[in-house]
Amino acid sequence: MTIHQCPKCELRFDHRTEVDDHCWHDHPEFRHEYPAAAAVPVAAGPAEPVKPIEHERVSLASSLMRWVVPRKRRD
Repeated sequence: MTIHQCPKCELRFDHRTEVDDHCWHDHPEFRHEYPAAAAVPVAAGPAEPVKPIEHERVSLASSLMRWVVPRKRRD
């Protein structure tokens, strides 16, 4: 786990955003700038066609009626 320490005091934080918030509120005279990083382009290949899924169609009403209406007991 990465720990981020405040550049102005001894406090440490789990997330970089917590350090930013701490510096903004507790050290208003201190401003640190992060170096800008270039965006890394993502190489996207051609998309593969998606095959349709085979499934059985069931009427919702009939399936609910089988669940709601009790079956007669066979003696």
